[in-house]
Amino acid sequence: MKKSKTKIFKGTTPSGHTKLMLTVPKAWVAQMGIKQDDRDVVLYFDGDIITVQRPELSGVKVVPLASKSRIFSFAVRWLELFKNHKNIPEYLYTDHRFLGRELSDLGFIMDCGGSINGKFPDTNTGSLEGLKSIIDRVEIKTLGNAIYSEWRYFSHWAIGGMQEENYQWFVVAFTRLVELTIPANMDEYYSK
Repeated sequence: MKKSKTKIFKGTTPSGHTKLMLTVPKAWVAQMGIKQDDRDVVLYFDGDIITVQRPELSGVKVVPLASKSRIFSFAVRWLELFKNHKNIPEYLYTDHRFLGRELSDLGFIMDCGGSINGKFPDTNTGSLEGLKSIIDRVEIKTLGNAIYSEWRYFSHWAIGGMQEENYQWFVVAFTRLVELTIPANMDEYYSK
């Protein structure tokens, strides 16, 4: 968590009422996706701490791609969840507060497969066999965007939920994401 010191400023509205303002680092505002024409935020106060958040489902949040170490931790966790999907409640895979939010927070975007299909236009990358045929040529950002898009398809548009082959698609994708982001000192634990 980042920290910044600031001061609370006292001002007056045009109607003569007192208002309090504070400054926030510009980079933080940009990372939250707050723009001049989309400035809505929600404030929470627990008696000691004021938290500023974007409203739920407030549009696309564009953030820079996270570090490899953060993506690695995320990928290892979700790889294991998809490998063990038979023992885990389905809502964990479909609720946007879990996988979808994490993908967005890491800097991936749901582009309906545009990134991966643009790089491999002659391959059905949404199929398990298609993904396997190109997986060694996919880089981190494209793979993360593909995972986000495939997840979005199953969590919002597909009828009937995921089948075993679909879970295996995610296992292949997350396995490759682990390989692409693995720290040098952990190679021996996650080799092919």
